[in-house]
Amino acid sequence: MGADRLTTEVYSFASFLASHLAFAVWLLWVLVPDGWLEAWGITYFPDRWWAVAVPIYVVALVVFGIYVYNALNMMATCPLDSVIMYRDSSTPLTHDLFSDLGDIPDIQDIAITTVNEHLFPRTEDSSERS
Repeated sequence: MGADRLTTEVYSFASFLASHLAFAVWLLWVLVPDGWLEAWGITYFPDRWWAVAVPIYVVALVVFGIYVYNALNMMATCPLDSVIMYRDSSTPLTHDLFSDLGDIPDIQDIAITTVNEHLFPRTEDSSERS
């Protein structure tokens, strides 16, 4: 067992205990009446409004963070009508849609015309309309 792993496990366990202790203190603050807290010598504590407000703010912040993360990813992608979306200049291009049985072909881009011919085959009706 390496020293790094042991350190990580110790910090993880300490964080686990600290989070449970903080949750227990929060529950005491929320559920115990003010008179009991003052009898125990705890005279300074925030208003109970914060017990509801902080979790709501945290949830709203997480939802906003997810929204911003997705928005930034959408801004970083190419437009849908960009040639880069379906053609990569560093990858070889092939017109073969299928390889021989049992062969594992090299990684290649398939020409968009080949894909369209396979997905949308010409029928007699479609050739007459053109």
